[in-house]
Amino acid sequence: MASRTPKTKPVEALSGETRPITTPELPTRQPTIPHGDGFTDDEVITMWGLVVEGYTAMNSRITAHLDEIFAMPGSWFEVMLRLHRTPEHRLPMTQLASEVSFSSGGFTKLADRMESALLLERCACPNDRRVTWIALTDRGTSMIVDAMAQHAEWLRTNVVAHLGLDNTRALSEAMRSLRDRSRRTDNA
Repeated sequence: MASRTPKTKPVEALSGETRPITTPELPTRQPTIPHGDGFTDDEVITMWGLVVEGYTAMNSRITAHLDEIFAMPGSWFEVMLRLHRTPEHRLPMTQLASEVSFSSGGFTKLADRMESALLLERCACPNDRRVTWIALTDRGTSMIVDAMAQHAEWLRTNVVAHLGLDNTRALSEAMRSLRDRSRRTDNA
């Protein structure tokens, strides 16, 4: 890797005088030369871009589908799904907020709206007064069971039928690996 000389360019200071500022040049790298992993810089950036674009496009369609069928935002589906899959259909509010990637303030507003719609309720933790649990109501349970069945059918038609079973499993495992790696790094 060759290094280039830093460039100096004039910059006007607040006082009105012009002073030179030196900006170092980064070393150049050929984006078309494969590296130790066998991919060029362009290839690895393009591959990741396709993952992001594919997720974004499909997530928009999924969100529209949930909204059309149940008049339910995707974030509501995700919250109710996680609660439905846990013992007693409840989780500590801060844990649930973290799992659905919301700040505590943002999740509080979401929980308020879902509670007003009678889909979930807040419960006191019997062992720790500082902890508030979020639990599915009977109405929330009924709605998520319905939504899961229709959502699964939509995914079979729009994802599994297109990718095939093996590619769908491979994609799921790859994304699980990235998620788990990210969690380990965040908790380190």
